Amino acid sequence: MKKRILIISLILMVIIILIIYMLTVKMSNNISKGDILADTNIDDNQIFLSYTTALDSTMNFSDKELLADEAEYIIIGTVTSVDGGINYNPVQKCYTMIQTIGKLKVDKVLKGDIKDKQILFVRNGGTIKLSEYEKSLTKEYIEYIGLDKMTEKEKENQYVSDTIQGNVQIEKGKTYLMYLNYNTDYGRYNIKYYEYGLKEVDASSLSSDANITNSDTETLTSNEYKAIKVKNNTNGKYEILDSIIPDKVKKIK
Repeated sequence: MKKRILIISLILMVIIILIIYMLTVKMSNNISKGDILADTNIDDNQIFLSYTTALDSTMNFSDKELLADEAEYIIIGTVTSVDGGINYNPVQKCYTMIQTIGKLKVDKVLKGDIKDKQILFVRNGGTIKLSEYEKSLTKEYIEYIGLDKMTEKEKENQYVSDTIQGNVQIEKGKTYLMYLNYNTDYGRYNIKYYEYGLKEVDASSLSSDANITNSDTETLTSNEYKAIKVKNNTNGKYEILDSIIPDKVKKIK
């Protein structure tokens, strides 16, 4: 009799452990997946932590031929909104480095096939609420940096910033030359290659021909390639688009 009770008790204990485990997994899968930071007006005194990430790569992204080959898409696009930061991959169910998300108006497609005039983007580096960032940390690190002594309200009003070394900030309303790959995990176009994959277009060179960004045609003319000027983020000077995009890539109407 006692043996039977012991067996039943063990079975019940295993069931309880399994239920707790399943609930824990469910809770972990229901944590904030990609909550965005809508408030982009952040004061410096609201930044609790600030990182500068140096990414080491064996690829020379300053090589225009290599860059054009690696990118799945090359476009001229105008940023219609910068919606904030995320640090969670909803498909892989894991935390990542902070990324910026937003929306783009596709003005011209220089490589690849993008039919949509409005697309979503994701890009490495950005800012996120401290309360959201805390979810990716271990208990030991939370205690080490003193988050366990902060109130929830304080965490909601403090932020964490992660900047990629050499990268340029993406800004609403500006038009850029962009090198993209499609990221299926986020259902967004990933702006790649850091300062080499996001180059500001000189607004005056666009206004010299009103049809460049307002026409319904997808590609550029050879004259437009020679008229549009794009900023070199290394030296700050503007270069002719024709000298940046290799001939093998160009789709000229």
